[in-house]
Amino acid sequence: AFGSLQSVPTTLTGVQADPFGGADAFEIIGNATHASATVLSGTSTLSIYAKRGTADFLVIRTMNWDAGSSARTWFNLSTGAVGSTDGGAAHTSSSIEAVTGYDGWYRCAVTFNTTSDLTGNAEFYSAETDGGAESSSDSIIAFGMQLNTNSLKKYQKTSGSARDGNASIVTLY
Repeated sequence: AFGSLQSVPTTLTGVQADPFGGADAFEIIGNATHASATVLSGTSTLSIYAKRGTADFLVIRTMNWDAGSSARTWFNLSTGAVGSTDGGAAHTSSSIEAVTGYDGWYRCAVTFNTTSDLTGNAEFYSAETDGGAESSSDSIIAFGMQLNTNSLKKYQKTSGSARDGNASIVTLY
């Protein structure tokens, strides 16, 4: 789970429609968050739901896991395609998937590995171009940032306490 919020966006407007029919999303211009988290050694997947506002790109950045490594991946919210990645092999994979029934919403995810430095930071922000810097004027709509061990899991709403990410597992006796 994520720890404390360490910075705030350039602009943050709440009560936006989210991809599940609620009003819990935020319109964001610029840097949304530097959230700290501790992960288990191995593979982790960071995801967020996003929709184009006036910016075409969402950027997910991971920092400081394993010897200060840093990587960014751009996601095109107009075309539904994964864009550029920088930071070497820190992001081992990335994906973007349209949310069925909610036009324009995508779930964007990056996967990374850790072996030694298990506490790091994650952030997301709006960008105007693939590979471009943080936007100071164009927005994205964002909802539901989630960090899972191993692969991407079904979204689980949380309110301060970590969940195990296994909401869809049924055990029959």
